[in-house]
Amino acid sequence: MRKTLLSLFALVLTLGASAQKATPFSGHLDRSLEAAQQRVVTLAPKKVDLQDNQRLVGYYTTDELAQYGLGLASFGANDNCKAAIDLTPDMLEPYDGMKVVAIRFGLCYKLDKSRVFITPITNQGLGLDVVSENVPSTVKGWNTVTLSKPYVISKNQEFFVVESGRTDMPLLMFTNISEANGGQGEGWYNFGTGEGNLSIQLVVEGNFPDYNVIPSNFNLVSALVDTDVELSVDFFNNSKEAVSQLDYVVSVDGVATDEQHANLEKAVATGANGSFSAIVPGIAKVGKHNVTVEVTKVNGHDDLAANKVAKGVVAVAKTTYPS
Repeated sequence: MRKTLLSLFALVLTLGASAQKATPFSGHLDRSLEAAQQRVVTLAPKKVDLQDNQRLVGYYTTDELAQYGLGLASFGANDNCKAAIDLTPDMLEPYDGMKVVAIRFGLCYKLDKSRVFITPITNQGLGLDVVSENVPSTVKGWNTVTLSKPYVISKNQEFFVVESGRTDMPLLMFTNISEANGGQGEGWYNFGTGEGNLSIQLVVEGNFPDYNVIPSNFNLVSALVDTDVELSVDFFNNSKEAVSQLDYVVSVDGVATDEQHANLEKAVATGANGSFSAIVPGIAKVGKHNVTVEVTKVNGHDDLAANKVAKGVVAVAKTTYPS
């Protein structure tokens, strides 16, 4: 996944806003920064210094900097320019009750002044800023802003965070694009997913179990009668170390089967997403069956995640037909 550094055009760095409020925009960001892009690639990452009870939270959670930088095209005055993407409730769920203590962001140009803030999203739209920190000066590369007052994440919240690493989250910017340039004036614009995501991470502090893997629910899966079916189960690793092997138990309509073992093709780092193959033993009865996959062990240790069960449905048929 391509990562993007904020450039000179991003005068105000923003955490907060609503994807629901962003207007789709087919225009382009500034591609005139070829020299800057080359310099960005050679930047040495500033290593994050985390305590044992802290984790990086974002769409990527390493010290790696973005591959290139870009900015807004010359749409006109952009004194209020901001950039953000959505941090959704499912992404925040593992951190319920924990504290955001700092924000990291990467720049391809030194800024004299910027700001970071968090704005929650409600059914009514944007709420008031719950975090607002001025950043009087920055450096090219990674910058870390320690919050003067930590912010506590609560269940079912949603707010914006500028991050990187996922391909399904659009790049959003608050800018002033005139009608002549295809915009609707000052507001939030959705630039889609083609530009990558911005290089920002949260530092979250809390009581993290040493071994903590959280699997995701899966969609409807088809199978034949009495035939094993292989599921791909996505998961998030919030353990103290990379995960290379998992144990799991499959239950069909509430009846558990024997514990099984899965070796991962590639270890999944702390704070990263991965997947593993789970085998559902053949089901004799035609129809839809509720299936769960519980992650029981992580690298041979008990999985202590608060939510360690993935749910889904397996639809069993007597025969299949060519598509």
